[in-house]
Amino acid sequence: MLWLTGTVLGTWFLIGQAINWKFLSDHGFYMQHNPASAFFYVLTWAHAAHVIGALGALYFVACRTLFFPFIPLNRNVMEVSAIFWHFLDVMWLILMAIFVFWT
Repeated sequence: MLWLTGTVLGTWFLIGQAINWKFLSDHGFYMQHNPASAFFYVLTWAHAAHVIGALGALYFVACRTLFFPFIPLNRNVMEVSAIFWHFLDVMWLILMAIFVFWT
């Protein structure tokens, strides 16, 4: 069930990001506008790319678990997906710490 929760939350995050990018572009904040806007777009697009990759693994695991519960899932698939998500967690915690203590 945690796999499904992570999948839903990750999908909601991407939808929220798309809404935010649309809102910003509607209000005149474009990547070419100034360096701060460019940095924001590059950072959030990189984050979205990582989430899309991780969601691919989560959708695979969730679909296999929900629709084919009696077919054993290769344990390596779950472990690699979990390691990838934990790596992203640690990476973002480090980045946030750098942002907080750098300023």
